[in-house]
Amino acid sequence: MDLEGLYSIDKEENLLSFYELTRNPFIDTFTTNVYVPRQGFEIYNLAQLVCQGGAIGLLTGPLGSGKTFELVMLEKYLAKEYEKWREINKEAFKWDKVLPIYIDVGTVKQISFLLTTIAREINKIEDREVISSTNDLYLLEDSIIHFLRKENIRLILLINEIQYVNPEILDYLRALSEPNVQAVGILACGPRKLVEKKLGERTTGHQPLGRRVVGEVTLNPLTFDQTKELIEKRLEWADNGISFNEEITELIHNFSGGFPAISISICRKSLEIAFLNKEKTIERNTVIEAYNTIRGLLKMRGASDVLTTEGIHPLEQLINIEILYPYPPLQQEIIKSIWVLKEATCKKILEHFDPKVQEYSKKEYRNRYQSVKKQINKLKKKNDIEIVRAVSRGAFLYRLSARMQTLLATG
Repeated sequence: MDLEGLYSIDKEENLLSFYELTRNPFIDTFTTNVYVPRQGFEIYNLAQLVCQGGAIGLLTGPLGSGKTFELVMLEKYLAKEYEKWREINKEAFKWDKVLPIYIDVGTVKQISFLLTTIAREINKIEDREVISSTNDLYLLEDSIIHFLRKENIRLILLINEIQYVNPEILDYLRALSEPNVQAVGILACGPRKLVEKKLGERTTGHQPLGRRVVGEVTLNPLTFDQTKELIEKRLEWADNGISFNEEITELIHNFSGGFPAISISICRKSLEIAFLNKEKTIERNTVIEAYNTIRGLLKMRGASDVLTTEGIHPLEQLINIEILYPYPPLQQEIIKSIWVLKEATCKKILEHFDPKVQEYSKKEYRNRYQSVKKQINKLKKKNDIEIVRAVSRGAFLYRLSARMQTLLATG
């Protein structure tokens, strides 16, 4: 079935109108309304270790297992949880408070951007300009550390996809987490094998950052009840314009193996196919067709193949990671986003790998957009991506070239 053009504005509006939805329930979102708690005890125990002074804690799991969502939720709730912990044991939790800040590696290429991001977030959290803007990186770093020590605050950097961090940033994170600094702790996520490899690298002759890991939590697949809760919460968030009965939910759970990203992908594709067929309900055959439509993307042969004894699932086998190593981090994020989205505009690509982009100022957003567009043009010149068509004046729909798709495909 030809689904081309479904993501255009008019098609999306028609879909929402047809099902009487206020929004598409299966779009990428990090709102608390669709969050399904899991392994909370383990995750907060790990967070406690870092809040007590541990250098780095790891949240691992295959791609699509929900690591990014957990980090975003920690950013929202960790400060409040810390207050409760400190009330119980002030000796163990010696800082007056913690400031959790989410960092997406794909958006951070230089130390200057990392420090500027930290300063901006501190000012936003404090609701006042406690860190003055400056182009002097040493002065900016001193200002941040001085503020944290003066106010007795511990900064917790929540770093998404740390396996893609460049050597310069990795070395700087090692310096920030030195025992004598103490003001900064790190909670990072990524696929376990790639994270272990990255943190095992030596930087400027120092011991690997991996030696400072104080704990690790590996995300498990969702149970059937959790998958059911995930779908129900998303439908409720979109005002329940359509329902998925228990048989359909169980089928989606089996196909996805309990991985949230795959479940959501199957649900969204099912909704699209049902809309094109003008069906008001989601039927079993619709879900099967949706699964078959995206199985080339997921590299699935059946639900039994979703997990192996090594904890690998098809989404992690999706991309030959080694092909991406020579590319700069921002280009890696662009390529991965287009691989998942299949075809997308520059705006959609940016929003896909940077969930906080909507919080940027107009100037910051424009600068990030131009950076992404510049890297897209570089990839286009190397024939890694190609233009599908123009969607409006100056805006184009991009996809990976057949050569790049072949290189990235596995098995």
